[in-house]
Amino acid sequence: MPLLKLLEKYAHFDGMIFYDNLEDAFLGIGYRCGEEPIAVYDMHKVLEVLMSQGMTREEAQENMDFNILGQWVGDQTPLFLEIDDEYAHTRP
Repeated sequence: MPLLKLLEKYAHFDGMIFYDNLEDAFLGIGYRCGEEPIAVYDMHKVLEVLMSQGMTREEAQENMDFNILGQWVGDQTPLFLEIDDEYAHTRP
């Protein structure tokens, strides 16, 4: 889903932060007790997106670690989920 569509769909969540060019890694919305909802991204997909932009795996990992995961942009900083493929595929 293009970034503009995400912004429109979730406009009712005031201040939610979405990363430009990472739409393909977007999973959904996360909820925490007493906190505003946050955007949730798939870490493995983030790496795939960065590599599709011409980065090597090492460059993509460094970029993600420093520029994405290492960035605090306030209480609505997105969550990056590392999906356990082994467990995820065993659920009914």
